[in-house]
Amino acid sequence: MSLAVKSETDLALTPEWTPETLKEAVEREGQLREIVIGYYRSQMKQGHHYFSLPGQDHRKPALAKEGALNLCSLFKVTPEPDEPHETSERDRHYSVRFRYRLRSVRTGNIVATGDGFCTTREDKYASRWVWLSDLPQGFDKELLPSRKVKTRKGWMVKYKVANDDLASQYNTVLKMASKRALVDAALKLPLVSELFTQDLEEQIAERGAEVEDEPHAEAQPANVDTQTGEIRDESADRKSAMQGLMRAMATVKLSAEHVRALSKRMFGKASASDLTTGQLTELADEIEGVHVSQHPETVPVMETEKGTALSRLLDLTASFGLSSKDLRARAKAQFGKESSNDLTADELTQLAATIEADFKEDAKAEERER
Repeated sequence: MSLAVKSETDLALTPEWTPETLKEAVEREGQLREIVIGYYRSQMKQGHHYFSLPGQDHRKPALAKEGALNLCSLFKVTPEPDEPHETSERDRHYSVRFRYRLRSVRTGNIVATGDGFCTTREDKYASRWVWLSDLPQGFDKELLPSRKVKTRKGWMVKYKVANDDLASQYNTVLKMASKRALVDAALKLPLVSELFTQDLEEQIAERGAEVEDEPHAEAQPANVDTQTGEIRDESADRKSAMQGLMRAMATVKLSAEHVRALSKRMFGKASASDLTTGQLTELADEIEGVHVSQHPETVPVMETEKGTALSRLLDLTASFGLSSKDLRARAKAQFGKESSNDLTADELTQLAATIEADFKEDAKAEERER
């Protein structure tokens, strides 16, 4: 028995692929494309029906749940969720899988299905970001991941710790799995996947607040040292160098005024913000090593209580991203004294408490606005 093989001429004459039927299909798809794109431009709003990351206009926007429901209405389909498949694990982690079916209102047929999965093992549920004052006892902030958060009064630092209340995330995880399944199904409707994506949505959910908080690159001043040509970056290396300088100051109980004088003598620049990452490290080494051993008489001697209070104040200053200028202004406003040397131990403690309370309250206000 031999199998008949159709030639290219035979295939071309197949009823479904005749020039007339293909032409009709092209025209029909063109009309459908025009309708869908017109609906997208006139009826769907960025930030509600879909989302985009700033600076990534070249990428397709992410379809939101509201946008998916609107498209279901346009295509006259009804979303029908299956029962969720939930898994609770011994270590209190929770996972759930959802499936949505889109049923045509006209024919009653299933025209698309979508699946969504979510678990508390995802980083945004398994961990949480806290302020310095909320760090659990026994945690070393130097070993924790951190990020800057912009508030009305400046930049603050939050630290990443494990989420010890996973149960509070169960309902959120359930809803997220449902939303992912619905969006996945909507993306399978005609031409929708050409306009939207789903992957970007997760980036937006995780980075949204950070993107809003980061200063735009074009708004920043030139960040190059005019003497050495070295770029003064805001990378993890520079942050580590700045924290090292703060620790060195606290270790030897050195005042900010003394450090500025030392920086001026070594590099011709008094402000730490004008120093490169390498210069910050060199300055910290000088304070901790050579300077202390060779010039001990220049190191201000402080009583233990005041030294501890100053160390705490400098620690908060580094965490909240306050400049020495900001610190002097706050000291003058609260006590009428600009120099930390002129403040008593109690005043240093009060100043640190005021700074922490102001930034924490400001951060809460920012979160409520979002």
